[in-house]
Amino acid sequence: MHHFVRHLKQIISISLILFLTALQTASAEDVEFSEHLDPYFGITLLVPTDWYVESDNPWSHSDINPWHLPMIPIKELQPTPVDILRESKKTLISSFEPADETGASMRLSVEKMPFGTTLDSYADYTVERIKKNSWTDISVSDKSNVVLSDGNPAIRLVITGADGSFRSMQLFSLYGNLAYIIQYEAPLEYYDLYLEAANVAFGSVSISPPQSRAQVLLVLMILAISAPAAVVAIKIRNKESHTARIAKGVKRIFPAALYRNSVCCIC
Repeated sequence: MHHFVRHLKQIISISLILFLTALQTASAEDVEFSEHLDPYFGITLLVPTDWYVESDNPWSHSDINPWHLPMIPIKELQPTPVDILRESKKTLISSFEPADETGASMRLSVEKMPFGTTLDSYADYTVERIKKNSWTDISVSDKSNVVLSDGNPAIRLVITGADGSFRSMQLFSLYGNLAYIIQYEAPLEYYDLYLEAANVAFGSVSISPPQSRAQVLLVLMILAISAPAAVVAIKIRNKESHTARIAKGVKRIFPAALYRNSVCCIC
């Protein structure tokens, strides 16, 4: 009798999961989507309207270094959220969850990487990080090159826990040294429930990253320093210019002064 009750519970549980999956699949085309725009990092995508949305203000992070916030009087050159990110630290910016207890979720994250990082190297880096942080072994069931709706190349990964506890689909793209990551994850038995909704969200991703004002300021500083040097170099090449005559005089004086100093040191 005990075994019969246990088997009956398993049958009911499996039947319920299959019913919910069929219900979700049948009504996937009827799901309403709304556009979500992150104002800080410039990523746009469609998410189910009835999902709970939570976004993070990057300026509220407590681990921002003081040098990330220089006192610049010109508003247009003050740092943006892109400038405050720490390198090789994945930062969550938005999360989306359905109103149920399935444990399914979608998350948007960004990560500043060293210059020269490629999509393939970032994919390897992502897999290794998940292996390190996961409580179980993982397997990569899919790795494919795709294109975002804005035309930028991306990679899609599907990762499954070896114990069958979870499955995760990730899509990421690189803009300069900034990685954008969208991740859909759910317990394995509920993964297919919202897979079509996740595919709609993944297919709608468009990224227009804000320009780093700190980099703009650095470029302006370099130009401000290099421009006078370039002018002097051009004038020196003109042998008849006043600058060229001064340079020649300095050139003659400097070796003589160096020779006298060396003689004094020997004495």
